Amino acid sequence: MLDIGWSEMLLIAVVAIVVIGPKDLPKALRTVGQWMGRARRVAREFKDSVDDMVRESELDELRRETEQMSRFALEEPKPASPPPAPRAEPEAPAPPAARPATET
Repeated sequence: MLDIGWSEMLLIAVVAIVVIGPKDLPKALRTVGQWMGRARRVAREFKDSVDDMVRESELDELRRETEQMSRFALEEPKPASPPPAPRAEPEAPAPPAARPATET
């Protein structure tokens, strides 16, 4: 998230003491803490709602797959087509008819 080191936090604290003053600083820190809490709460609620939507979509997908599988299982199997008849061996071609010899 925010990459704030100790030196940056010290600088922010010094500036806050100078600008806000030591008397009002606890009140200001309390207000900032409340804002941070509200922001975290809103972020958590958003994340939870997104997770719920993802979970519901996954459940819908699983439900559809289950219905498809059950429809497939309930369908009556189609009768198997009879095996093809064995092929008869092709007959040898008839010998050419002998032509009568013509005398020339």
